[in-house]
Amino acid sequence: MALRLMTLVVATEAKAKLEQILEERDLRDCWQEEDDGHLQVNMVLNADQAEPLMDAFCDAFSEQSPFKLILLPVEAALPHPEEDEDQQPEAEQQEQQKAANRVSRDELYDEAISGSRLGRNYLLMVVLSAIVAAVGLLRDDIAIIIGAMVIAPLLMPNIALSLATTLGDLDLGKKALLCNGAGLALGLVVAAAIGLVIAVDPSINAIHSRTEVSLSDLVLALCAGAAGTLAFTAGQAGAVIGVMVAVALMPPLVACGLLAGGGHWALAGKAALLVASNLVCINLAGVGTFLLQGLGPRHWWQEDKVRKASIRAFAIWAVLLVALAALIKTLL
Repeated sequence: MALRLMTLVVATEAKAKLEQILEERDLRDCWQEEDDGHLQVNMVLNADQAEPLMDAFCDAFSEQSPFKLILLPVEAALPHPEEDEDQQPEAEQQEQQKAANRVSRDELYDEAISGSRLGRNYLLMVVLSAIVAAVGLLRDDIAIIIGAMVIAPLLMPNIALSLATTLGDLDLGKKALLCNGAGLALGLVVAAAIGLVIAVDPSINAIHSRTEVSLSDLVLALCAGAAGTLAFTAGQAGAVIGVMVAVALMPPLVACGLLAGGGHWALAGKAALLVASNLVCINLAGVGTFLLQGLGPRHWWQEDKVRKASIRAFAIWAVLLVALAALIKTLL
């Protein structure tokens, strides 16, 4: 189990309430320091204990001053704990079931914000990955195309959009949509510009394969989208790279731009259909996976409203998927 180091700073007067919260949990290690009216508590805990504990601290102390809460990953800690789930308090076990097998909501949120930041580096990565993908497609070189898949930063904004939908966070949703839209538009423009100046042969296998969409592509995108979300919630950044390769947005997007720039509009439309299918499947799988993992807003009074909104969003993505499947079926 991954470990986290949590540091809490509150007023010394809050010590009684703090100890009451800590008594209800079986933490691996905990120590306190008092200085000038401030109480600093350091805790080493399992990753799945972090979210319930952070929620409890926020409910109890967020309106007080001072209040600061910091969470850091721990690479290793000695001595190793002796895990005994039977001795774990029942209340804590129920809380941890809600966040089982994933890192805390706040860690996911910070990662999503970072991955949805529309800045110079993000746009430059989109341009570079579009150029690399275009070279790989025109040369029919799979190795180069895979390199473009790994470089492309388009997956994280879609996972962030799914997270925003699940949490009912409008600000995160706007940032994710803006980042996603800008990345897709820029990649398409770069590819179209290349297609205008370089002759594009639609019969090249790497390009032609991106114009053939089947129902199996939807299944692949759904499975890979769910796997990517699971890897994201588990804090396994390395596994997300595999999903970038499995459900690549950049190669079909670039194929669409190249074909459009070369005047092959019908084939460009089919490549765009593959891009749309991947986008819908990633978001549908993302929202569904987040809901199944019990991810929701911090405060209980928001849960019902946000859960209904998330289910509506899931239904919309599902309707879009059915519509795409029907369109693909007619083209087969």
